[in-house]
Amino acid sequence: MKIKMLAGIVGAFFMLLVGCESRPVGSSGFVELNDSEKAELVRIARNVIQQEDSEIQRNQLNYILNSEPEMRIFYRGDCYGRATLTWQLPRKYFRVSFSGLLNSKDSDELIVRYSVLRETGQETVRDPGPSSQLREALEFTREEWEALKQQ
Repeated sequence: MKIKMLAGIVGAFFMLLVGCESRPVGSSGFVELNDSEKAELVRIARNVIQQEDSEIQRNQLNYILNSEPEMRIFYRGDCYGRATLTWQLPRKYFRVSFSGLLNSKDSDELIVRYSVLRETGQETVRDPGPSSQLREALEFTREEWEALKQQ
C-alpha cells in the first residue's frame, strides 16, 4: 500500500514537472522575449507609426513596413524593461520605444512612445498613450522634450 502511494506521488510530481514549461534565462540574467514576442513588438511599432504619423511619405512607410528595425532591449526584470525599435532613413530616424512589461497586451503595463528625429536636430515625440482614441497625441520639439526629461 505504501509503495503504491509513494509511486503515485512520485508519478504525479514527475507529470507536474514535465508539464510545466519554463523559459530560459538569457544573458541579461532575466527571462527574455522570444522571437514571436519580438515580432509582436515590431508589428505594434509599425501600427503606431502608421496610425500616428500623418506626415509620413509613402516610400518611408513602405520601407518601415518591409524592413526590419534595429532593435535594442534592456531588461530590468523578466520580460520587463525597455525596447527601442529604430528605422533609419537618409535624413530621418523613426523610433518607437516600449517600456514596462514588454510582452503584455495591457496598456497599463506597456508604455509606447513614438518619435521622429530629423537630421536638422528637431525631434518630434508623440505619446499615443494607452489608446490614441482616448486622448490626443502630444507633440514636442527636441528642446521641449529635454526640458521635460529634466523635470
